[in-house]
Amino acid sequence: MTYSTLRKHAIQLVLGFAIVLFSSSAFGQLTGICAIQGNGGVTPFAGQVVTTRGIITAAYQGTGTIGGYFIEDPACDTDPLTSNGLFVYDPTGATVTVGDLVEVTGTISEYNTLTEMSTITAFTVISSGNAVVPSAVSFPVPVADFLERYEGMLMVFPQTLTATDNYNWGRYGEVTLCAGDRLSIPTDIVDPNDDPATGTTTSGNSNVPAVTALADLNARSRILLDDGRSVSYPVPPPYLDPNGTFRCGSTVTDLQGVLTFAFGVNRLYPVGAPAWNYAARPPVPSPSASLRVVSFNVLNYWSTLGGWGAQTATEFDRQRTKLVAAITEMNADVLGLMELENNGSAAYQDLLDALNMALGAGTYAALDATSPGLYQTKSVIFYKPAVVSLAAPLDALNDAIIERPILTQAFTHASTGASFLFCLNHLRFKGCDGATGLDLDQNDGQACFNATRTAQAELVVARLTELVAQTGIDRVLIAGDFNAYSQEDPMDVIDGAGYTSLLEEGDYSYGYQAQWGALDHAFTSPNLLPAVVNAQVWNCNSDEPRALDWADIDSANYQPNAYRSSDHDPVVIDIDAATINTGIEEFVQIPDVRVFPLPCTDAFTVSCAVQGASRMRLELFDACGRTVAVHSQSATPNSDQRMVVPTEQFAPGAYGYRLIVSTGDGEQRFQGTVLRAR
Repeated sequence: MTYSTLRKHAIQLVLGFAIVLFSSSAFGQLTGICAIQGNGGVTPFAGQVVTTRGIITAAYQGTGTIGGYFIEDPACDTDPLTSNGLFVYDPTGATVTVGDLVEVTGTISEYNTLTEMSTITAFTVISSGNAVVPSAVSFPVPVADFLERYEGMLMVFPQTLTATDNYNWGRYGEVTLCAGDRLSIPTDIVDPNDDPATGTTTSGNSNVPAVTALADLNARSRILLDDGRSVSYPVPPPYLDPNGTFRCGSTVTDLQGVLTFAFGVNRLYPVGAPAWNYAARPPVPSPSASLRVVSFNVLNYWSTLGGWGAQTATEFDRQRTKLVAAITEMNADVLGLMELENNGSAAYQDLLDALNMALGAGTYAALDATSPGLYQTKSVIFYKPAVVSLAAPLDALNDAIIERPILTQAFTHASTGASFLFCLNHLRFKGCDGATGLDLDQNDGQACFNATRTAQAELVVARLTELVAQTGIDRVLIAGDFNAYSQEDPMDVIDGAGYTSLLEEGDYSYGYQAQWGALDHAFTSPNLLPAVVNAQVWNCNSDEPRALDWADIDSANYQPNAYRSSDHDPVVIDIDAATINTGIEEFVQIPDVRVFPLPCTDAFTVSCAVQGASRMRLELFDACGRTVAVHSQSATPNSDQRMVVPTEQFAPGAYGYRLIVSTGDGEQRFQGTVLRAR
């Protein structure tokens, strides 16, 4: 604001004659642009015919444009709250020239809250070759309506601005820009319950003010760049990079344009071609280990045309082509897919057949569970039988609150014999239709159905505890689309159960309303974590504009490759199967050990008669392999030893135990599980 005020005073001194020129007119008394704009949100001259003068700073004329031009009077007053610029809507008027000082007569109105002049009755060029120094503004602006004072003015943004949204790039030529890096979804980095965000509380709202503050900062840190055309689906879309796309993350510095307001937001029409530094398309992560697991939401792969997915056979062919390209490039050994149509095997079988046709018969097999029909999409696991085999039956968590079955499969790596559990999730989405009670938006940044998602995460953790006990496999990989950002309650549930997130702060897999975060996650149990060599989100989709997907209306922009094969980015995890910690496999059963679980009491008993025993040590661990208790006692040689272990401090669930008996000849070990039933 200070810069703008000083600039106005300087121009008044240098161009003092202009004040005299602007004071009267052959057409009658002149009304200054600043007076027309006023220092509020609405012009005081609405409905009145006035004559004003200004220098043309930008023109958008001809077919398919906004049909007008902008004029500015840099010296109209010294009030920083009044704008010096005005939009003149004159679609059938004479072609104008930037730099002309013009006198215009027309009717003032508020058109969708934009002050403008229209119905032009007189237009005169006073002089040519004039220039207006653009007003400099940097983000974040101090208050939400700060830019109102610059409406219609020539602007420059000296910062480096980043494309943080391209959703309507192909529809209306619009791109949202922000200061610095792309904007983060507040709850991807700020926990509504905990400060610092490393906490795992899932109730309360003590840190919601920090969430709200970041949302407000984001709103004050962005501007919509509009190409100035009025046509929908412009061909070609603006700002194309060498790959025929425009990715979020692209940057521009010292951007110039004229500021206006339309469709509820401030927007900037560029003056000249922006000098973009284009964001490059990232290649698929290079394989870094012997086992690759991928989690991928495939954006409504529906073989039934006209539903949530493809509307025509041509669209479906394009969608299939892009998904096959993406999956082929990732070359997963285990592939968790979400958002396939819940129509038996028809949808996923179509994709499976296409993959096996491209890669060779039998490359992939599928694991599917009967869906309860509570939702119209389902999850499926594809896997390579040549790389992994099934170590146990597929488990499908079909509790009514789950909506879409949570699939867990025990796999054994063919070369190393190491086993692990892969748990594929797709939790309740954030839409508010049907929300009641605690599932309504609590204004904490987590949107609707957070209570349901949190309960779903709790069920997942409980089921995994049971499966670890049943299978004896405590190497667990949890992945999928959780519809929850990194610091939201469902993530705290999983983190609080002892699993470790494989994503780093700042990783993102989805963009929504110009803000970014991770909805797609991967977690491991402690015994699998050391074998994870690399975990990475492949940003092949979310940064790409939707105009590059498979819809017929965007067919001019279609590319038969992996980029924009979905709206979510896949998560790629590379695991060194040879170094998977097999943990309990080193323990061998001792015939002389007996265990007496007492599920309805608060203790269980371990009895052991080991020749030469001198000491007994019992370790209790949870489903994630964490040691939760250790009991040790001396033993009398050649006697039956008994150890009573209290369990009242443990939550209900299955626990593993390891018994180590020391003798004069070394150690003997035993393993098993015990159930805490209440």
